[in-house]
Amino acid sequence: MRTDAKPTGTHQMSSADSHLGSNSGNKTQAIEKALAQLGEAAAQKKVEHICSAYLSLRNAARGMILNDLIALANEALKVPVMPMVVSAFSHRRCFMCSNGTVGCDLCEGAGDIEAGRICPQCDGFGVTPCGFCRGTGWPDHDTIPSEIKATVRERHVVHANRDLQKLAEAFPRLLPEEMEKVPFDQKNSTASWLMRLQSRLIDLIESGIVPEDEQTRYGSIADQIDRCLAALRRLPPPPDQVTKE
Repeated sequence: MRTDAKPTGTHQMSSADSHLGSNSGNKTQAIEKALAQLGEAAAQKKVEHICSAYLSLRNAARGMILNDLIALANEALKVPVMPMVVSAFSHRRCFMCSNGTVGCDLCEGAGDIEAGRICPQCDGFGVTPCGFCRGTGWPDHDTIPSEIKATVRERHVVHANRDLQKLAEAFPRLLPEEMEKVPFDQKNSTASWLMRLQSRLIDLIESGIVPEDEQTRYGSIADQIDRCLAALRRLPPPPDQVTKE
């Protein structure tokens, strides 16, 4: 995510009074403080801080006409604010996991619960899909402001399609047989990537944001990923890593 916005001090901003009319005082100060936080977050290019600052700004300006708030923010930060905010929310990640997965609590990420016995909960991958975001790595959709939700979700489709392109480059046929070529030390990272992509495809299908033909394509790929994950589970370790009885 990129932005050229610079932090803006309260003394440099146009007063919010002209946009608030008779509403001023503490509310104006709260808006100016939130604008300053948004400007600082934008200058630091920190996704989570931009999202938090924008939510604080919306809360401080509750009751204010949205177009007036956007105009005020554009004036304060000297750049178009909404593209920056959309970009931040589209790159925001679930705060409960690591990009869609969490360490398996049964085997504590080891992949097996004892020598030679694969963990039944994670199938030896050491991670399981996050229950909070359902494995997508995306935050709850309800945390996306209503005025940008559709645009952010469209960005999620773009991100998923980019991952599908990378998937096609890595596994042109996406068949279980291709999983046999995955180096054993890349087994878990490959599984995590496939699980996240599968979860995102399912999420986008269920959201109804993609047309029917894309839903069909996504569903077919999600099914293929299922078969590939099953093949990865069966991938044996190299002979020198097999524990001898």
